[in-house]
Amino acid sequence: MTIAESIALAVSELPTDKQLEALEIIRVLGQNRSRPLINPEGMAAGAAVDISLEEFQSLRREMWGTSFDAEPQWHQ
Repeated sequence: MTIAESIALAVSELPTDKQLEALEIIRVLGQNRSRPLINPEGMAAGAAVDISLEEFQSLRREMWGTSFDAEPQWHQ
């Protein structure tokens, strides 16, 4: 059985709404994208930002206060 036949069989066993969803996913996979949707290095990639951890923490406190200094308290 070819890969295409395996996919067709698997999709044929799904309900109609899931078949449509699978078709949309296949169409998206088939699109030729010239660039990735998300830059894995982040928005500041290549910006030559040089900041120490202490500077970052100080700026974060200035912006957000001390609410991020402690470990998160998860409700149980």
